[in-house]
Amino acid sequence: GVISLGIATPTEAAATGAFGTIILVAIYRRLTIKVLKDSLYDTLKITGLVFMIRVGSLAFSQVMGFTGATKGLANFVLSNISSPILIFIFMQILLLFLGCFMEIVSMMMITIPIFMPIVIALHFDPVWFAVAYLINCSVAMISPPFGMSLFVMKAVAPKDTTMGDIFKAALPFCGLTFASVALIIAFPQIATWLPYTLAR
Repeated sequence: GVISLGIATPTEAAATGAFGTIILVAIYRRLTIKVLKDSLYDTLKITGLVFMIRVGSLAFSQVMGFTGATKGLANFVLSNISSPILIFIFMQILLLFLGCFMEIVSMMMITIPIFMPIVIALHFDPVWFAVAYLINCSVAMISPPFGMSLFVMKAVAPKDTTMGDIFKAALPFCGLTFASVALIIAFPQIATWLPYTLAR
């Protein structure tokens, strides 16, 4: 709610949610030193995992930028794939693959410098592409078998929860997200109508 109302950023909203959780646990009289200690330990463990992935992807994106590989890859794709829609689909498949190994910000740091020159060269609508891109980034994080968020969920789930249980729970969300991307490809107005209406 605080994000939708423009009161807080996503980071501030997350902090508000964490604070609300502490209050809720206290109301249920389960707020103990052990609970706080376990929560902090799990938070540090997951944060360390995400930061290690982010450091690696940052280094990779810097190497791509300094060596000129980004421009070379864009030229290679444009010269070898003739159909614009095939290039678009290839980009989405690449996002799904990268989502197996890194979180969304790191994926953006690596792919946006590669994708945007191609998007501009092919005269894709940037808003349309960005909406499909962000939706696909989110599904990449939860797509079995290697979506990074699935392993984060396993780390915080009850001990009797198996990876199979988590995969099964993620599949309906993946299916719905794929359907949304397909609709956006077929009917670009779904992604562009509201932003351009508000911009008038």
